[in-house]
Amino acid sequence: MAEFDEASEQGWMVERPFSSDMGSFVDEPMGAAMFVDRARIVRRLIEAATSAGIAFVCAPKGFGKTAILLQCAASIRTSSTTYSGKPARSVALIGGASLSAPDLFERMEQARMDCEHPEGAVLLIDGVPACTDSEAEQFIRRMRTYREHSMTIIVACTPPARPIINAVGDSYKMSAATLKVQPAEYAKWAKALVISPTLDVYQLTLGIPALVSALGSLAAGEGGDEHLDCAVADLYSEVLAEVARIGGSLSRLMPLLILLEAGRIADLERVGMRVAGPVLRRLIREYPVFHFDEDDQSFSCLGTHAGVPMRVLRSTICADHPELLTKAIRIHLSANRVDAAIELMEQSCTADQILEMVGSYPVAFTLAGRSSFVRTAVAILDAEAAAQIDVGVIAALYLSSLSSGDYRLARSAARMLCRRASEIEESIDPKDWACVLAARQLWASCTGIDLPELSGDYLRHAIDDRARLLLEHARSERELLAQGSADVRDVPALSAAQITGQAQLNLIDVLSALDGLVQTSIVAGELAIRDDDRLLSDLTRVLTTRKLAPIAARARAVASLRRLFAGMPVVDERAFCDMITVAVRESDLEMQLFFMVADGWQSLAVNQLVNGRFRAQQVLRLAASEHSFIRRWAELLERTAIVLNSSRVTLREEAESLNLSHLADDPAEAWCVALQLSAARFDSDLSAWFSLNRATLLDEGFRPVVRLALALAAARSAALRRLIPTDLAASYLFQTDEETGGSLPSGANIDLVSGIVEIGQLEIKLFGGFQISRNGHHLTSRIWHRKKAGILAARLTLSLGAFVGRHVLSQELWPSADMRHARQSLYTATSALRAALGQVKGGPQYLLTQGEGMALNTNYVYSDTAEFDVLAREILLQRTGSTPRPVLDACLKLEQLYQAPLYVPGTADITFFTRMRDSYASRFADCMVRGMELAFEDEDLVVASWLAEAAFKLAPRREDVLRWVMRILSETGRKREVVDLYSAHLQYLERDLHHEPDRETVRVYEQVMSSGGLRAFQ
Repeated sequence: MAEFDEASEQGWMVERPFSSDMGSFVDEPMGAAMFVDRARIVRRLIEAATSAGIAFVCAPKGFGKTAILLQCAASIRTSSTTYSGKPARSVALIGGASLSAPDLFERMEQARMDCEHPEGAVLLIDGVPACTDSEAEQFIRRMRTYREHSMTIIVACTPPARPIINAVGDSYKMSAATLKVQPAEYAKWAKALVISPTLDVYQLTLGIPALVSALGSLAAGEGGDEHLDCAVADLYSEVLAEVARIGGSLSRLMPLLILLEAGRIADLERVGMRVAGPVLRRLIREYPVFHFDEDDQSFSCLGTHAGVPMRVLRSTICADHPELLTKAIRIHLSANRVDAAIELMEQSCTADQILEMVGSYPVAFTLAGRSSFVRTAVAILDAEAAAQIDVGVIAALYLSSLSSGDYRLARSAARMLCRRASEIEESIDPKDWACVLAARQLWASCTGIDLPELSGDYLRHAIDDRARLLLEHARSERELLAQGSADVRDVPALSAAQITGQAQLNLIDVLSALDGLVQTSIVAGELAIRDDDRLLSDLTRVLTTRKLAPIAARARAVASLRRLFAGMPVVDERAFCDMITVAVRESDLEMQLFFMVADGWQSLAVNQLVNGRFRAQQVLRLAASEHSFIRRWAELLERTAIVLNSSRVTLREEAESLNLSHLADDPAEAWCVALQLSAARFDSDLSAWFSLNRATLLDEGFRPVVRLALALAAARSAALRRLIPTDLAASYLFQTDEETGGSLPSGANIDLVSGIVEIGQLEIKLFGGFQISRNGHHLTSRIWHRKKAGILAARLTLSLGAFVGRHVLSQELWPSADMRHARQSLYTATSALRAALGQVKGGPQYLLTQGEGMALNTNYVYSDTAEFDVLAREILLQRTGSTPRPVLDACLKLEQLYQAPLYVPGTADITFFTRMRDSYASRFADCMVRGMELAFEDEDLVVASWLAEAAFKLAPRREDVLRWVMRILSETGRKREVVDLYSAHLQYLERDLHHEPDRETVRVYEQVMSSGGLRAFQ
């Protein structure tokens, strides 16, 4: 008997003798998956087909029907006996998909005649051609006739052949779901295809054999996700072509589901598309190519969301079915999946179609954080077209302008809405207009953005959850700013999924979450903020990217407020100032005052005492009596600044004039007096005052700001801290532990330098040589084969935070080359630097370019020169009156940091490097002199001697250094060394400079030599 092999499921007619060695004749339509033994399904099919006489295997392409038929043939042919006990039967295989119906009938008859014993033969037909009604009836009669002659027929077909299957009611049917790879047999597939055990197989493939086969390439690294996406796109393309040929409801439903990617069946009804139950059941039964949850009627497509093959397929669907594109976008917007709708619009819609969608859903885009999309859609219009746009588009533009901080455009949109007020009721849904009115309340202080008043009937039932939550946020924000607390209900937590882009951003949730975070900071004084701090940082980045400047400034300010009240290092000194600017632009006095007083507290935390007091005085001058909460903060801020920046004599004089016999009117007055008494060391008076005003002092709502004041006052609040009850100590004192992420210990100020160190991932050191580390690992010299790349990195490090022009860099690095060659060399060095730093697309961008400028990204790059600048600023700009210990600590850090003079390269124009080296050396000596002065005054001769040695080693010829060294040597009983130093200095001046020492130097020397005391080391 002659057998036929199959080259694909679409048909094959290569005739050759049958062999039990399947690998010798199979053209592997599914690759290695063709050989995976599916014995359970094969045995079940053969048994059922033998019993019924006729069996159908019905499934779309990709479910392995051909492989099943071939394995059935091999199983039957190689069996020693049939299931009825007779000798092995004859087997015939026919590929029918590419044949016409008459040709198929002819091949079937020919196969029957070729059988030596037709009554025991098995006829396998892979694919049924398109048939007319009469041809279908003839096919059915022929199969029944063969069955009557004891032949067994197994037909593999696709769902369009369902009428034939239904007509043969007494046959066995195997569905597509049966052909899926089952958990019990998956081990065979994983072994044969070398599938990684870490893959979520059924989430990726639903067990469809063709897709499971694609996992082998994904695991082996042969194409990655793209290979699987191609297989998914091919599967969907075949299914779409198939349902398009037969028409009906599925031909409209399936393309729409693929466009939507995910959702619920109920979403389709939002735009008037009702999916009948029989159609849905048919989809699930005949085409199980979607994830489908019957409980909530939700669905999702296979494949990677951003995969190129699926994007191409969806573009094809949009081109072939433009009406489905519009429906899909409306379904997304009705279900509040704005990001998905925008992706479809950007991919396939015209500008007019986009404006139509914006006008139909004026609120959805702004609440999803996509204001820039609305503004971009309107920006392309000319003046004439802009005057004729739909009033819904104007409302969308109004909202997007407010959320992005363009108040001038918002005023223009408000005027247009007032002029076209008669169109609003006809064009805008009442619930959307209610959201617009609620958003107006968020920016209630802004002038010129008032909206028209409409009829009461139009707005009677317009309030929905969105408007209610917006009004709730506006109310809670006002209460927080006016009273310091609010009844913040239903506050959602910050969603990491929204912030990272895995879920759609919801501005209502963001604003409500920020309210809750402010509440827990200034009222509850929450300390464990690490997770929220990271999320706020990510949220700020997302909001900034989407050009939502006012909300991004709010997120930054909330993050800084929480860090401040948790005692963590200051990492964003501009956050409060930027929020004050936003408040000024919005004419929001309460918000301006709130963040001014917060900026004052932060100024104290970074030792800017004058600025802190100035902020307090500003607030007290501008705040009205109804701003009692803000005024109390400002009063305590001013008193803390005075305590930190006044001598003890002054503090005692002021404390003596206090009236301690009356009760304090509020917690701010009580704590101001207590702090003054503590700083003046009037311990008895302080004890009496604390006892008299105990209830007021221990007011629960005032504890977070008091805790900050006590920590900043350091040693001057020590007596006051001792009076706090033990059971309440945790509420008034910062504790240093891992849970809170670090805090202000008593007697120390916030460490600004440590905050800078935490930001960087790349560390560049230039003192004592050139050295770069990434994540703690040194970048060795092997990657610096281009010397100019390292010099470029060092040059940009010295200008960290500023852009340096390419012209300047070209002249400095290649001074002897002409400009064209220098620019070419700079391009090569820049590329080499990016490679050395490990900068890749999608990763941290260490090197930034902007116009003609280049700079290192301060978000990822930390340098010892930047830390030097911070420490030097802290040392040299330290205000008088505060304790010297923080400055001395900074001096010791600086001495440790400045290991050697600044790195100067051996090639190129080194003028800039030498100037910077001299500048750093001079500032280092200035800082050491300042440190010696404070240590000498504090009688800490150990630190003074250490700093003196470092300063003299670097600048032995500076006379201010010499003077302090002589003083310190004298105090430690080393006058002989003073004589030697002074004599050597005189010889240097006479021999090299022909000059005499300064009068002050001579005076110090004479004073040192006339003194006779000796201080012991402390």
